[in-house]
Amino acid sequence: MESLTIEPTEFTPEVQFDISSNIFEISGVSMPENASGFYMQLLSWLKEYEVNFLDEGKTTGLILIKLNFKLSYCNSASSKYLLTMMERLREFKDLGLNIEINWYYDAGDDMMLDDGKDLSDSVNIPFNYHAVIK
Repeated sequence: MESLTIEPTEFTPEVQFDISSNIFEISGVSMPENASGFYMQLLSWLKEYEVNFLDEGKTTGLILIKLNFKLSYCNSASSKYLLTMMERLREFKDLGLNIEINWYYDAGDDMMLDDGKDLSDSVNIPFNYHAVIK
């Protein structure tokens, strides 16, 4: 299995899912015209990750997956898929993996902070919140 890298566009975020470090990062603007098409490739990759790594019994709690959200904007269609992604990660957590979720937002952008809190509450996984000062 290979890491997943997607270059950003004007409407889609950069994606870096690195299997060697288990750091998965989504950054930039997320307002794809076809949110399903964009996010289904991330969800498919996570499913493949589960099959290739988690089903091999490597879920002993020694694995730490860090998911870093560094979004400056996220539309409602993208939010729906982020929720689905978080539900998948909750399944990983239920299998015994350690999950750390970091939600970065521009200092003063209360809307993005609230989006992170809503997402955290929806899946019952605590997030670490980081205000970024530019």
